[in-house]
Amino acid sequence: MNHQEWHMPDLIIIDGGKPQLNALKNIMVQFTNIHFIGIAKKFEEIVFPLHGTFQKRKLPSDTPGQHLLLRIRDEAHRFAHDYHLKLRLKKLYQ
Repeated sequence: MNHQEWHMPDLIIIDGGKPQLNALKNIMVQFTNIHFIGIAKKFEEIVFPLHGTFQKRKLPSDTPGQHLLLRIRDEAHRFAHDYHLKLRLKKLYQ
């Protein structure tokens, strides 16, 4: 870690469901105090590990928590889209 002043997060939110959380679980073994969840787009579900398996919970409709999580997910999509567009344009003009 380059920035010693940065604290470890309490929660990591990823865009995806069980397959993405499975990949993350293998990395997160070394960080036992950090929780992680996934946001599955298909049914707007939260997916999280619990007792060695993954549980799904439907996001409560029209609540501030749902709006926050969906805005986080949408911003991740926007950022990824813009980044890939930038890479394609850079490759095109080289």
